[in-house]
Order: sequence, then structure tokens, then C-alpha cells
Amino acid sequence: MTRIKNAKRIFGCIGKGNSPFTAKTAIQIRKIAMYVLIFAVFSVLSVFKMAFSSFFMCGLFALILFCISLIFDYGCELQQEVDEMI
Repeated sequence: MTRIKNAKRIFGCIGKGNSPFTAKTAIQIRKIAMYVLIFAVFSVLSVFKMAFSSFFMCGLFALILFCISLIFDYGCELQQEVDEMI
């Protein structure tokens, strides 16, 4: 449920016409990546016994989300530079 709230915050900010390149958006994406990784780890350790390939895919997805959050951080820095120049 928390992941849905984070996704709603991200897309709500973008849907209002605001710039998506904010520190808050990057943090929300990073939180979603962390939740995916924690889910994968606990699924391997718990009763569900996730297959290694599924665990690998969840880890890869979390890594991709983390990289996207870094892109949003960089976009936020660029947006601040543009705002300072104007």
C-alpha cells in the first residue's frame, strides 16, 4: 500500500503541471526501489521461497529504479541552475 501512495505522490506532482525534477520525486522513487528490494529479500527468506531468477529480476528492477532516481536528482540540479540563471 505504501508503494501505491509513493507512486500517487510522484504522478500527482507531475499531473499538476509541476516539474517532475524535484528532490521529493527522486526520494519517492528511491523509496519504491528500496521497497522492491526489501520485498525480494524477504520473499527469498520467508515461506514463499522465490526462485533465484525472480529474485534477480526484482533486484535488477530495484537497481533500475535507483538509477532513475539519480537521473531525477541530476535533473533537479539542472532545473535549479536554470532557475538561478533566469
